[in-house]
Amino acid sequence: MLLLAVTIWNASPPPAAADAAEPGGTESVIDRLVPEPDGVSLTAIAGDAFLELSVDPGREVVILGYDEEPYLRVLPDGTVEQNSLSPAVGLNEGRYGGDIGVLADSSAEPRWVVIGDGGRTAWHDHRTHWMLESDPVAAPDGVIQEFDVPLEVDGERVLAEGRLLLVDDPFPWAYLVAAALAVATYFLVPVLGALNLLWASGLIAVILSWTSWTVNPVESAAKPWPLGLALGALVLTAVAQWRKSLSPQGKVAAPGEQSRTISVLTDPFFLGAVAALTGWWVFRWPYFSAAVIPSVAPVELERLGSAVVCGITVGLVVRVVVGSSQRRIVEAS
Repeated sequence: MLLLAVTIWNASPPPAAADAAEPGGTESVIDRLVPEPDGVSLTAIAGDAFLELSVDPGREVVILGYDEEPYLRVLPDGTVEQNSLSPAVGLNEGRYGGDIGVLADSSAEPRWVVIGDGGRTAWHDHRTHWMLESDPVAAPDGVIQEFDVPLEVDGERVLAEGRLLLVDDPFPWAYLVAAALAVATYFLVPVLGALNLLWASGLIAVILSWTSWTVNPVESAAKPWPLGLALGALVLTAVAQWRKSLSPQGKVAAPGEQSRTISVLTDPFFLGAVAALTGWWVFRWPYFSAAVIPSVAPVELERLGSAVVCGITVGLVVRVVVGSSQRRIVEAS
């Protein structure tokens, strides 16, 4: 039922269909607007995934598409409109392009459709990130390519100048942290308690899921399934905690502490929570070593948190396997 609820939640259509930001090794930077207008801000967000435009009230800004046709428009009252006939609408649906609609015509009179308000909008812009399947090659200063994005501010042409940068891969310390924590978790389960460790890793997963999800603008198709998976793990942990409180453990052919630990580790709800968190960090594996991580939190915090959840769950899985072996030995004797 939990997985079904998460699936239905994720199936709901977003305001736009642009891909969500993913970890990678490149980053876009907007250096300047020429000439620089007052009350207009254009920045790259989530690494090189999106451009975000913010406009103060009273100004009208038009973003030009790949054929220099009107693509997006922010009106003086903050209303955001999109030219449904612009080829950029279909092309920007995915990071590496999309299908141009049969009605798209960059030379036609714009057909404006309201898509937002508040004087803010964000979109994929293929001029700002690497579009080829081959790996990019950077100059000694780290610049892969320079780019320009044209716009009009109150009818005056403005050019946004920027650079696409190659970011050096970090030292893969997160793998070492995960391995060390897996070993530590295995030995600390009898001391700290398996459920306490599971609570800690579940809370970390929820926080990191939120920081990674919210970095995406509402215009993206970012799915909150990692957050749903982490929350589901917490729910399963709570049920396992409740079942443990209702079922005091007896001393059956083993010391009390060992018997209690084995019982918790074989609880189906506990195992479900471990499985959910294992799936969570497996899908976040690129976060361990990617140079650029899309998040509203510091990159190192994302990396460390992912390693902690990985290490704890791996340690618990090993403990479950060992506990099952011990129980079979006890039952056989």
